[in-house]
Amino acid sequence: MPLEVTPLPGYLLLGRTPDQTVVLQSCPRFRVLDIACDYSCEYTPEDIMAQYPFLSLAEIHQAIAFYLGHRREIDAEIERLKARWQALASRRG
Repeated sequence: MPLEVTPLPGYLLLGRTPDQTVVLQSCPRFRVLDIACDYSCEYTPEDIMAQYPFLSLAEIHQAIAFYLGHRREIDAEIERLKARWQALASRRG
């Protein structure tokens, strides 16, 4: 079943899922958060495109622009995910 994506005003290539996750319209299971993680680790847009060849450079740049405009919220979500991963890893041993 396809994921419903609502266009995001001001961002032609991005949209929001029903749970408010910002995604790429062409690939709605791919979150802006995923690109933001790579970008915050100092990957260039070209590095990200090499890692995800199904994305266009325009999509990557627009995701980065959204990230830079919403950095505080996205960085907080990245930190929440890291804490969750660390908690899971510590339980596994």
